Amino acid sequence: MTLRTVDYRSPDAAEALAESLRTTGFAVVVSHPIAPEAIARVQREWLAWFAGAEKYRYLPAAGRQDGYHPLEVSETAVGAAAKDLKEYFHWYPWGIQPEGPTRSAARLHREATAVATTLLGWLDRVTPPEVTAQLSMPLGRMLAGSRRTLLRILHYPPVLSPPPPGAMRLRPTRTSTC
Repeated sequence: MTLRTVDYRSPDAAEALAESLRTTGFAVVVSHPIAPEAIARVQREWLAWFAGAEKYRYLPAAGRQDGYHPLEVSETAVGAAAKDLKEYFHWYPWGIQPEGPTRSAARLHREATAVATTLLGWLDRVTPPEVTAQLSMPLGRMLAGSRRTLLRILHYPPVLSPPPPGAMRLRPTRTSTC
């Protein structure tokens, strides 16, 4: 399968994004307005945070998803017997947040949400009217005021001993002939 690269600044970006999503379910968006340094800052700050023991103070409360998810409770890929070898933090603007890396995460969350809103607006423009008529609201408005949009900060720690049998960091979900 070949993923299409969509240039955010291109005049045909909306059409290219829709085509890539329609044919593969994915797209690589380049030249977007999020500064690479903003992403690198989040990576540096959270890498340091994941290295500390303080992370265990941010386990999610019962019935909530915001907070730190350690290796022991990580997800299991479809068809896998062992849990993924990753830990992550679900960062919501309203959720529990560590003091150190929160400012950069908040900024990246705002910027990424703005880009996502633009991308959804593009899809509004190129989606057939018979499809958009089935939606509860235009795609470009779906993120406005949403409390369900999160920034998922992933960390794949080094594997210092043999991993559990069948454990992987990334598992293919199917074989494609595309």
